[in-house]
Amino acid sequence: MLHIDLDRFKHINDTLGHAAGDAMLVHAAEVLRRNTRESDIVARIGGSEFIIATMGPTSNAGLSALAERIIEEMRRPVPFQSQECRFGSSIGVAVNDSVGAYTTKQLLIDADLALYRAKKSGRNRYQFFDASLKAEIVSRKILADEILSGLEWREFLPYFQPQFDVVGVEALARWRHPTRGLLAPGAFLTTAEELGVVPLIDRIILDETLWQSARWAAAGIAIPRNSVNVSARQLQDGALIERLRGLPITPGELSFQLLESIFLDEDSDTITSNIAGLAEMGIHVEIDDFGTGYASIISLLQLRPTRLKIERRKSRAAKRRAGSTMPQKRRRSPAAYLSSTPRPVLPRRRPVAANPA
Repeated sequence: MLHIDLDRFKHINDTLGHAAGDAMLVHAAEVLRRNTRESDIVARIGGSEFIIATMGPTSNAGLSALAERIIEEMRRPVPFQSQECRFGSSIGVAVNDSVGAYTTKQLLIDADLALYRAKKSGRNRYQFFDASLKAEIVSRKILADEILSGLEWREFLPYFQPQFDVVGVEALARWRHPTRGLLAPGAFLTTAEELGVVPLIDRIILDETLWQSARWAAAGIAIPRNSVNVSARQLQDGALIERLRGLPITPGELSFQLLESIFLDEDSDTITSNIAGLAEMGIHVEIDDFGTGYASIISLLQLRPTRLKIERRKSRAAKRRAGSTMPQKRRRSPAAYLSSTPRPVLPRRRPVAANPA
């Protein structure tokens, strides 16, 4: 089974109209029919997706050659009226090599999973379904379920990293996993983004940071500024400022760290309005990992961030070029004075099924 999806097809529909899109679908069907045998089944299953069910004897090498021919023909320009249309194709391949029962439905599911991997790997390519892909899908499904449970049981919490230059702390998101221990964002962020729950994690970290700040203040520990990370989805939320106004935020004591790559140079009225609202509330804006994206000088002038945090490799390279050999004075870390104890709540154990009597 081959599952084919046309890359950049939506762009043709949006720019040249549905007549052009329909013409490209007809062309794609002709390419598929031309490269298959009489005994094979070719069908469009919706949108810009097609399947090829090979009904006769075949091999992985033969399926690879078929996929390569289809990709090569699909990427050639197609004339439409007075213009040329260009699109590509990604293909997922699943093979029924099991001696047991293997339904057509399962074959289509496996081909779809392989297609997802092909698109994720860069499009205009094909991918075979195999045991490693299945294990990855199962693992990602388990992780997704655990993230949702972790949000429900408030297992995400901030760990605070001292900032010497501004005398403050940066809240770093961590997940206190019930079995795997403390996890950094690299272990869960990609899946959290796919689930669309990064803004929920951001909110939990902000709530915990504000609570911790109040706890330090009550203990007589002055922390002039707390920095938290903000995702692109948060900035695109039209209700962001209204929600922030309901939190105990002291003007000048909170900073939002934004990745350079997530929004600079984007033309978004919502983002522009939210940035202005943050300034009115006295919330500073900082650009994190500056130098990893392509922010223009104009966008920086419009944003006017409080600080730019230079990406580490670029700052090291600059020091080497400057020939800096001055010894660094060792500072005593204030970490001993900063407790990152999470807010006390009821025991955080997830319920487990009781043993039958």
